[in-house]
Amino acid sequence: ESDSSNQDAQLIKHKGTAIVKRLPAGERYYEYTLIHTDDCMVISRRAKEIMEAIDAVYKLKKDKKTGKCYSEPSTYLGTKIRKYRSPDADENDPYCWSWSGDDYIKDIVEQCERKLKAHGRQLNAKQTSPLTPGYRPELDTSPE
Repeated sequence: ESDSSNQDAQLIKHKGTAIVKRLPAGERYYEYTLIHTDDCMVISRRAKEIMEAIDAVYKLKKDKKTGKCYSEPSTYLGTKIRKYRSPDADENDPYCWSWSGDDYIKDIVEQCERKLKAHGRQLNAKQTSPLTPGYRPELDTSPE
């Protein structure tokens, strides 16, 4: 068969552990399918169709609360994901996604503090950051 769902399923079956990038015919953007162990994320205008193709091949686990196999992301590999409206967005693309590693970094710092404490040491509490408070690099649109 040559329908796009079947093509996606075949692509996923052969590249199941890789990051798969595709530029659909006639389109001017990339689609991404990121797969890592039991985390899967699809970035595409047709994400639902691609996730259905993945589910057809691998039978995704349903969420106990929603009963769905997939939904809009809230976390991926320990990073928070949130939707925001870009100031220069048009009506065809009203929102974007941002990734925040705040919880991931907090966990790493806590692990380091525990390991240092076991050796009678601690992090420098007066260390300053080279970044200004509240700086969000993923939202920075200034020219390089």
